[in-house]
Amino acid sequence: MTRGVVALTIGGAYALIVLASAIYLVVLLNQPGGDPLDGLVLIIPTLPTSLLLGSVIDSDDIVFNVLLFTAGGLFQAWLLWLVIRGRKRATAMAKSG
Repeated sequence: MTRGVVALTIGGAYALIVLASAIYLVVLLNQPGGDPLDGLVLIIPTLPTSLLLGSVIDSDDIVFNVLLFTAGGLFQAWLLWLVIRGRKRATAMAKSG
């Protein structure tokens, strides 16, 4: 397996976890009698970005917060994919001559 396939597998799996958590949280928020700790369903998988976003953004809009934390988690998935994939060999070979 190449590094690109491994990076796509790991980054894609993490992105799916983030999206599944966001969908599950939206379903939980639409149920009557929700628990105040329901937000942890999305906050825990998106750590540490969720801590940064939660401390910087002070919003009472639940929809905005869910979208923001989901975007932060997808950004982390993209960064994970970039780090695991590394540099592309064709680019490195073209630069070297």
